[in-house]
Amino acid sequence: MSEYRTDHIDEGFIHVDYWETEDDNEGGRVIAKINVDTSEIIYIDKSHENNPRTTMIINKARLNWAIAQLEVMHEIEEESKQTNNETK
Repeated sequence: MSEYRTDHIDEGFIHVDYWETEDDNEGGRVIAKINVDTSEIIYIDKSHENNPRTTMIINKARLNWAIAQLEVMHEIEEESKQTNNETK
């Protein structure tokens, strides 16, 4: 069974890594990159462009990134409110 990972971010891109098997000796490869600023997808391996499983993995990674950004913005807003209340 194949394996995907989207836990590596480098130079503003989420890397979509792919392994054909679960063999630890197999080298994975980057099949796509997701721009963290625009959510644009750049396919390195065009054979995955219309793959439903790859599309699902990429959409999930994009959604998780958006949620993480919203959580950070919410935390910043809450800290700002707390600081403003303490200075009054």
